[in-house]
Amino acid sequence: MKLLAVTLLALAVAASAKHITLEDVIQLEKNTPEIAIASGFGINPGNGGVIPNQPLSYVDLPVISNDECEQDYGSIILPGIICTGSVVGKNICTGDSGGPLAGPVVIGVVSFRRGGACDGGSPAGYARVTHYVDWINEHL
Repeated sequence: MKLLAVTLLALAVAASAKHITLEDVIQLEKNTPEIAIASGFGINPGNGGVIPNQPLSYVDLPVISNDECEQDYGSIILPGIICTGSVVGKNICTGDSGGPLAGPVVIGVVSFRRGGACDGGSPAGYARVTHYVDWINEHL
């Protein structure tokens, strides 16, 4: 069985920060957004690649069904994965792994894309947060 690497980090959070509960994430899974925002500090073809003090980049991407994603990736698309389609000229890229895929809350964590597809053309895969809720609760 193929699995994604998942970890939890304990962070010091300012009292004014709004926490996102796992219940919010589960509720969102029932109403997955059509468009989600992927963000990261990875290569940005629009600015010539990786630059010193790389700014945070983000892109709006359409959330697609796992059935649609399987057309590109086959049997590696498991229930623990959520996929986005690509937009011409835009996609996640090298260095974005571990970054969030978010609607109103984080629904995925950047995991993979087809090599060389930073400028679109194929779907991208993310660890589906709701698939790991039981594991997260066990380790909190």
